Amino acid sequence: MIHLLLFLLFNSNLGSVNSSYALNIINNTYLYIETINESGYLIFYPNLSQSYSLLNKAKEIVNQSPSVAIDLANEAKASADNAYQKIQSYKYASFLVVLILLFIFSYLLYKTIK
Repeated sequence: MIHLLLFLLFNSNLGSVNSSYALNIINNTYLYIETINESGYLIFYPNLSQSYSLLNKAKEIVNQSPSVAIDLANEAKASADNAYQKIQSYKYASFLVVLILLFIFSYLLYKTIK
């Protein structure tokens, strides 16, 4: 949730689209993706190769076509969001597995002691 709020805060300019504005959006998207990259859980890390690839394309064309660069930055953000959602689902599933294993080992320990 905080990721989305930061992204909206940095990209809430409603003025004309020029290359400096597009570059600002690309840079803020890069910071957003870096935040997602740091949100790994246990052995699970987000796959952000597509996001970085889209951002690199956006940086290459920002001077020729700022609006296309902004679209690519938005696609990169959406890709990063999908990767973050996958990490969250792994987080809940792995917690459930650990909880089940805890109950199994607790039961086995109880049977061994008794």
